[in-house]
Amino acid sequence: MLPRLNPNLFRCGDEGIRLFKCPSCSRHMAFCSVCQEVYPDLNKLNESTPIFRDNPEVPIGAFSCPACWHDFESGYWDQPDNIFSREQIIDAGLRSFLLDVPPEAVDSIPLVVFSVAPNGNTPDGGDDGQ
Repeated sequence: MLPRLNPNLFRCGDEGIRLFKCPSCSRHMAFCSVCQEVYPDLNKLNESTPIFRDNPEVPIGAFSCPACWHDFESGYWDQPDNIFSREQIIDAGLRSFLLDVPPEAVDSIPLVVFSVAPNGNTPDGGDDGQ
């Protein structure tokens, strides 16, 4: 069973949201199974990227990780092993995305999302060590 995420955090407002990470660089992102859109930056949930999962002309590379350019294969989001479990969401510091977190607890939960720029630098300008 997929963890229930707060649909009010996402632009589409649907409950078909799934959190996942890039298998190459571990960047955290979200996917809406109804809208067929990826939220590539969890700090900017008003921005999403449409993918074309069912387009036979784009079987691979319908979406690339904005941090490392890893191409996601069609149907990646349909494989349960690729979607964060509730425990993985909490361990990743993303507990505030869960639907069952009381509103008063959200203020005390730090939202930490680590991202790496395409040039390999972290937001503070340092090298990510890769």
